[in-house]
Amino acid sequence: MNVILKILFKFRAKYYAKHLFPYLKGTDKVLDIGAGSGFISEHLAEKCSMELVDVKDYNQTSLPLKIFDGEHLPYRNSSFDKCILVTVLHHASLPRQIKLLKEAKRVGKKVIIIEALYYNSIQSVWLKFYDLFLNFIAGVPVKWTFHDDKTWKQLFGKVGLKLKSEKEFPGAIGLIKLKLYELA
Repeated sequence: MNVILKILFKFRAKYYAKHLFPYLKGTDKVLDIGAGSGFISEHLAEKCSMELVDVKDYNQTSLPLKIFDGEHLPYRNSSFDKCILVTVLHHASLPRQIKLLKEAKRVGKKVIIIEALYYNSIQSVWLKFYDLFLNFIAGVPVKWTFHDDKTWKQLFGKVGLKLKSEKEFPGAIGLIKLKLYELA
């Protein structure tokens, strides 16, 4: 990872961690699904126990990472207090989003998701451009399966996840809107 990208990803990770900290307890065992660089988990590890899993090794930290097939998490039922998926689901096709959500529900007692949102077609186009740019420089494939808020909530309900709380906030550099969903 080049120096500029590393600085950008570390800044982004600190920002996301700030929004995740209120949902985590010091005793929590947390699985970061689609951990990417691992920088978010590196911050969260200051408060709780973290494990990382992803489909490819992008890990830039000393935290251990398990590789998985993107559909079946290699853990037993209820192995974790929380599973987090931070801007991960839009990288998966709709059928794979459903499988990932079911798996997160299976291995975690609660699921916390942060995803980018759009409210109109202009925001949708901007979000895709923004995502393409960031993922191109990071070497991450793009699927563009973003949803609006209503569709995300319908998808969560479809797999039996119940919304406990939600919080909308701007992206790290203010160009996109993000939403945190706390689910059980």
